Amino acid sequence: TVGTTGADFVGKQDFVGDLTYDGATGTPATVTWDLISNANTGAGTNFDQFTVAGSLDFSTTTNLVLNFDATGSTTDWTDTLWSSDQSWVIYSSSNAIQNATNLTLVEENWLAGSGGGSFAAVRGPNNSSFALDTTNPNQIVLNFTAVPEPSTYAVMSLGLAAFGWFARRKRRKASAQVDEA
Repeated sequence: TVGTTGADFVGKQDFVGDLTYDGATGTPATVTWDLISNANTGAGTNFDQFTVAGSLDFSTTTNLVLNFDATGSTTDWTDTLWSSDQSWVIYSSSNAIQNATNLTLVEENWLAGSGGGSFAAVRGPNNSSFALDTTNPNQIVLNFTAVPEPSTYAVMSLGLAAFGWFARRKRRKASAQVDEA
């Protein structure tokens, strides 16, 4: 958590040198990442971000804990933000990030706020999910993948059925014309 001891709030932390996460023997390092206001914009205002001017190294297992009520206001999972995929740059480094695979999301339950009960960190509301993307050598991105509501699947199914019906009808009509000739 970026902030003072005992206070959770969103911020941006800039490191002018190197940053290494190195937990004590047998104990992983832990980082809490905060998001407020159902927003995916505003690094340092609506979500935490860490920038490193030097090298960033996750030399041991580092747990990333997601916190959705950093200011005491719980996240509204019914907000339209959560109906589409989202991404947040959590870490950026001037140099290639070392041992990024040592950073893992921690399974932990939170009060989901309005629109739901509790859910696990990696699994969001309505079976949506959170995952870390480390494909960019200089960034670590948290991705949220939304899962469409069941009604969306119903509309998609109807559309596919209609397409199939029209395609079959067209083939039959073409076949009938060939038979007449």
